[in-house]
Amino acid sequence: MFPVFIAIVGVVIYVQYKAERQPERPTTATPKEYIEMVEKSKVERIQKSRSETEQEQSKEAEEQPLPTQPKPSG
Repeated sequence: MFPVFIAIVGVVIYVQYKAERQPERPTTATPKEYIEMVEKSKVERIQKSRSETEQEQSKEAEEQPLPTQPKPSG
């Protein structure tokens, strides 16, 4: 009887934990919510892409040596 009780408690804890961390799914969303969710993910993807591009550009700028001016002879 005790193992059954432990199993039931484990299942209850699992269900509560899963309910708190529910991922966004289009199956449970209304059409308006789905469109908003798609737009939100699109904006996040664009922002992530921009930040990655900026990081790559800053790394390239750091790697390139600064041009030096030739010393005047005279």
